[in-house]
Amino acid sequence: MDKMLFCMLIIHFIIIYIVQICQGLTRPLVIGHRGSAYLPELTLESQSMAHALRADIIEIDVCLSRDNQLIVVHDLYLNAISNVENIFPNRNRSDGYHYVIDFNLEELRRLNIHERTSPFTNIQVYPSRFPSSSTVQFHLSTLNETIELLLGLSHSTNRQYQLLIEIKNPEYHIQYNRSISSILLSTLNAYNLTELNDPIIIQTFHIEELIHIRKNLLSKLRLVALLTWNWLNESSSDYDFYRSEQGLQNLSTIVQAIAPNMELLVNFALDGSFINVTNLTLLAHKYNLSVYPWTFRRDTFKGNFEQLINIFYKTVKVDGFITSQPDVVIELLEKQTPIPNTLSNQLPSLSCANRTEISLSLFICKSNESYLEVTDISCRQEKILTFDQTACSPTTFQSLVLTTEKIQTTKSTTRPTLGLYECPEKNKIGQYCNISNDICKMLGPCKNQGHCYFNETLPLQYMCQCPVGFSGYDCEYDNRICKNNTCWHDGDCVEMNGTVSINNQTTFKCICEYGYDGARCELIRDMCVNITCKNNGICFSSYLSWTCHCLDSSLYSGKYCEHKSTLLVAKQALSKSFASIAIAAIIAVFLFVIIMDILKYVFKIDPVDRERRLMKLEQKKKHLNKNRKKRFRKVPLKVFYIS
Repeated sequence: MDKMLFCMLIIHFIIIYIVQICQGLTRPLVIGHRGSAYLPELTLESQSMAHALRADIIEIDVCLSRDNQLIVVHDLYLNAISNVENIFPNRNRSDGYHYVIDFNLEELRRLNIHERTSPFTNIQVYPSRFPSSSTVQFHLSTLNETIELLLGLSHSTNRQYQLLIEIKNPEYHIQYNRSISSILLSTLNAYNLTELNDPIIIQTFHIEELIHIRKNLLSKLRLVALLTWNWLNESSSDYDFYRSEQGLQNLSTIVQAIAPNMELLVNFALDGSFINVTNLTLLAHKYNLSVYPWTFRRDTFKGNFEQLINIFYKTVKVDGFITSQPDVVIELLEKQTPIPNTLSNQLPSLSCANRTEISLSLFICKSNESYLEVTDISCRQEKILTFDQTACSPTTFQSLVLTTEKIQTTKSTTRPTLGLYECPEKNKIGQYCNISNDICKMLGPCKNQGHCYFNETLPLQYMCQCPVGFSGYDCEYDNRICKNNTCWHDGDCVEMNGTVSINNQTTFKCICEYGYDGARCELIRDMCVNITCKNNGICFSSYLSWTCHCLDSSLYSGKYCEHKSTLLVAKQALSKSFASIAIAAIIAVFLFVIIMDILKYVFKIDPVDRERRLMKLEQKKKHLNKNRKKRFRKVPLKVFYIS
């Protein structure tokens, strides 16, 4: 009994191994992060080396220059990777940094690029990499030059070479009235790189920009959503939402993959050891999203790098690795993924006491119009089982589950008598005959709440009764007008009862949540439409919100810039008081003159007549006295004595 169970266990492992081989175990994609770590990042030389190291995809970043050229550079500033401080010492901003958007292409060509250093300290960030003090000259490149390199290497090496282009901070470029996404798509269009199967992939941290690229700019290229934590402030996107199941479901209608930082997929201890796996990869795969975590750096990881790759490959089951050392990751993956031509050296020999001969149908091999079964895994003698990978394909999983019903001896084509390993009840399997072989109960193949009926006479031994609005053998096709993902961002879908919506020409209408607009609630509404900022403030729209930027933060404050500072209020009050006094004085003088004229010319009353006469008399007296003094002026007499 025990030996028989041991034989069955060996056969079970052989089956699993053969199925894996026949499915073709190919390694995940390896994406060269900023080219490769062996030369200064994002230079044409670094990209070429990544291609030579057999990276499947090269990841690059692009920013805009002052003259709207797409520059292949990671940071918005130049201080960490170039000698910009020496070439343009007086072109930095108040924070000390030299920004890419402040320079034109001709000026950027003058810079020498070196290995990344900490800005203003010249301390190399990765000491084991290419020396930053090297006199070898490297330069910035444009996206046009990188595309030319892509096309040239693909032609000369006869190997597909793909680009993963990250748009750096689209919101930053919008502040300068630049649509970096539109410029990028125009550049790609000039090279006729516009379709889903073209070797171009676009990614960014700003999820709403990806929605804009797909919905508004109508791009057909593959898109990838970069995910991280909200507190890193990579963009205004809500990563907590987009990592949820609802968020991933929404993303699946826009992008083909997600690229989270690897800590979102696996929880690590401080020493780099593995703790457990999160459910993010499982949820992403549920909605057919590939998962490409970042960034795998052998020179900075604290723990065992080979173990790290193995965990993400075997346990997390990611679809690709974004790494600075593509050659190392490829070597480790291929080390863990052998693809032999035969199984002669891989299958263990079987030694069974009872030498029961078992024939097991596992593969269906196509040969013209007939089908041949590869059989005869024998306990009597060691045999080699080989197959042609181009002609063989595994049977369906349902058929594989039911192989216990297909076990037969090599000497007979009829069903044998029940052995110790078979159950007396036809619908039971397992060591204790306590497991139902009902496909409906084992697999639950019917989707979208379809009802499953077991029927062993059917090819797949089950059939699905689909609810209203669904079709397909497994009820996998959703034919409803209002599907789960028809309206984005929790919008409510309302069927139009056969009529056509005037705005979006569809038979449904989306009632959008606050802050969203568009036929499917996919657009973020301009939140400044009905907002008035006071005191000459300017309204800036943001994700589901708005902000009033006050003219001078030291003088105005408040949500609408409605509050004035105490100093401003005092100044305004003082200026108003001076103006009021001056105006009051002018008005008083004006009224006094009018009153005096009315009294004099209308009522013949001159209130100042007496004073005027007295003043005239006084003036006359003064005049007479003056004349009298002149008349009686003393004249000196000269006296002469005559003897």
